[in-house]
Amino acid sequence: MKKITLIIGLFLVPGFSYADSHKKGPDHSNMGKGSYITYEIGDNEWDSGVSDVVGASLDEDDTSWALIWGKHLSPNLDLELGYIDYGEASLSGVSGNTFKFEGSTYTFNATATAMLEGDAWILGIKPKMSISDTVDVFARVGINMWDSTLRISSATASADVSDDGSDLYYGFGLSGTFDNFIFSFSHTRYEFDQEDVDSNGLAISYRLNF
Repeated sequence: MKKITLIIGLFLVPGFSYADSHKKGPDHSNMGKGSYITYEIGDNEWDSGVSDVVGASLDEDDTSWALIWGKHLSPNLDLELGYIDYGEASLSGVSGNTFKFEGSTYTFNATATAMLEGDAWILGIKPKMSISDTVDVFARVGINMWDSTLRISSATASADVSDDGSDLYYGFGLSGTFDNFIFSFSHTRYEFDQEDVDSNGLAISYRLNF
């Protein structure tokens, strides 16, 4: 939490802007107005808590997508509301394969697959700072209101276990503005109850007039 507070404080210091020390800084006259819509594709890595896999196959990488609406509150701060699908992580094995989860060792007694998937609504703020006429650096922090489902299946049976909750998300990124389009790259961590997802995202945003 201290790191998150420091990031927010850096971007919200009154009157602070890299461009303040340059005669030809960016024109922020319209950046405190309007809104935007963002579509983001992410390369996600789950931290499912599974380790020391012997014989089985663990896949914690997947692709995510997100749709986000943002509102310019000021030249240095946006409000964001969105939906994100995190993709999934899976563990597959046959009888005799082993793995550890939260310090305990488990053994497959039949061929089976466990699949964890999740999605969420997010609400947060995006402090930002201009470093040139068209380039910004930004931070992201907010609430991650998630739902997850664990599906376990074998040749003879299957079961689903669902869970939900609210945790933090936080990250940072770099964006470039070209006319009404904003292209950005970011790294964000989304916390879950016992799992985390780290996402490297590429996004395109379009400015709206409201």
